[in-house]
Amino acid sequence: MTLKTIFAILREARSIVKETRLAKTDSDERAAIARAFNDRYTYRFKNKAADKHAWMCPECNRIHITDGWDIFTGTQFPACCKTLAGHRLYENIRTQ
Repeated sequence: MTLKTIFAILREARSIVKETRLAKTDSDERAAIARAFNDRYTYRFKNKAADKHAWMCPECNRIHITDGWDIFTGTQFPACCKTLAGHRLYENIRTQ
């Protein structure tokens, strides 16, 4: 291996690390935005009116309106990205 080849490999590794870091930062920002939105508009309301609720996907930041209401689990939301359709009661869904 020549010195030129080693520097080329190091440059490529540096760009990969930089891209990975930017993707992680973007993902964290999207999750924080969704967490703030969901804390305010998904989990704050205690009434049973399904049309009063909205949920934001923590991966793509799309806002979804409820699909309906279930007697056991409350408001139901459509599937998006990696989150399945259904309620949003559990902490892992709430703060992804």
